[in-house]
Amino acid sequence: MNRTTQYAIEVVEGKIKTGELVKLACQRHLDDLERQGTEDFPYVFDENKANRILNFCEKLKFTDGEAEIVGTFIKLMLFQCFILGSLFGWVHKDTGYRRFRKSFAMLARKNSKSILNSCIGLYMTGFDNYRGAQTYMTATKLKQARICWGEAVKFIKMDRDLRTFFRIRDHSSEVISKHNEGIMMALGKDTGTIDGFNPHCG
Repeated sequence: MNRTTQYAIEVVEGKIKTGELVKLACQRHLDDLERQGTEDFPYVFDENKANRILNFCEKLKFTDGEAEIVGTFIKLMLFQCFILGSLFGWVHKDTGYRRFRKSFAMLARKNSKSILNSCIGLYMTGFDNYRGAQTYMTATKLKQARICWGEAVKFIKMDRDLRTFFRIRDHSSEVISKHNEGIMMALGKDTGTIDGFNPHCG
């Protein structure tokens, strides 16, 4: 079973304790799975697309933490699988475009928000089949925005293949994808004017 759906089932069945809004999101996922193929519902859950982002994240390695953790492959928690799988797995049945273009995830401290967002940033910049993809990691101050950007940079430095795939420009807070000319940039209110602002992901 896809881990996105597994999490939804365990939440709805009460095996995983969550808040009411998470329960509603999980119930929607399960209800919409039942609605696939009906005339009034134009979306399908593509497990391959959901699994693609999960597999990408789990090819990255932890860069911080205790000595026995650093350098080991990330293992996503089920709630992270639900967030990622929902965003990337639900697509329009005819166009293949993603159903959800905006998301709001509120997590407590030390629940890997920066890791999750930097995974998404790397994926959208270099591996989303979009040439010239622009990804912006934003905050009020550039220093704050660079926290998430810096996590992505550490992922790149940890992995030999990613080091050949991306070029890091630390002075301008940019990561460039060599194969599709994508760019991932940390951006704050104090950054100044941005030319050619056309975000693929923020």
